[in-house]
Amino acid sequence: VVVSFNAMELQSANSGQVNFTFDEVQTIDLLQLQGTEFQSLLSDQTVPAGPYQWVRLAVLAEKGNDQDSYIIFNDDSRFSLYVPSGDQSGLKINTPFNVEQDGSTFYTIDFDLKKSVNDPQGIPDYRLRPTLRLVKNELVGSISGTVDPALVMAENCANTGGEDDAVYVYSGLDVTPDDIDAIEPEPVSTANVKLDPVDGMYKYTAGFLEQGDYTVAFTCQASNDNPEVDDAIEFVMPMNATVIAGQTTTVDFVVVQ
Repeated sequence: VVVSFNAMELQSANSGQVNFTFDEVQTIDLLQLQGTEFQSLLSDQTVPAGPYQWVRLAVLAEKGNDQDSYIIFNDDSRFSLYVPSGDQSGLKINTPFNVEQDGSTFYTIDFDLKKSVNDPQGIPDYRLRPTLRLVKNELVGSISGTVDPALVMAENCANTGGEDDAVYVYSGLDVTPDDIDAIEPEPVSTANVKLDPVDGMYKYTAGFLEQGDYTVAFTCQASNDNPEVDDAIEFVMPMNATVIAGQTTTVDFVVVQ
């Protein structure tokens, strides 16, 4: 899932708009940025200190153009990935943030692709309806762990060797897991479960989570989760977890015989 950016705009509460145009288009394969992986869009720049109201990313994502932003499937089929009105409005994150005086500030914009990529029926394009979170790096941690192969290979699963498996992360303790459908509870983040060829374990990492309490749950039906509708997705083994800034919390999904 490749998205191309060519500029960034910051809205300062005190100093107006601060604009940056990239010397080269920043083309990012979002599927490669799983867990705690990231790619820098803007670094080593001086901006006015103080509060900011929002940040906007200028995106190159037009319908019918599969050169700038696009999606490629396992069968090598390629389709354009477009943002409705993206050429005018870009991708705007309405999250206030603050830049400290005489210091360095680090923020990450987190994309959740399970919420963001939609397949409008009847047209040969995919729509990017971005669900973005802006977090301060010093205030986030992660949840990581393994998934028992018995869950991945259960009878109700696609048995695709992990390609259909994901862990959903919800804010708060003892949350009853639900699919992505714009109705609460909505997951804060999702993490793909992948087979590690080195040790043969199924692993996941959900990164850039703000410090606090969460509920995590596993599903082997993630590809059936259409964010446009309420789907009957089955979740198993919901468990509570607490994230501490700068640390990784381990949650393993283990089937007890």
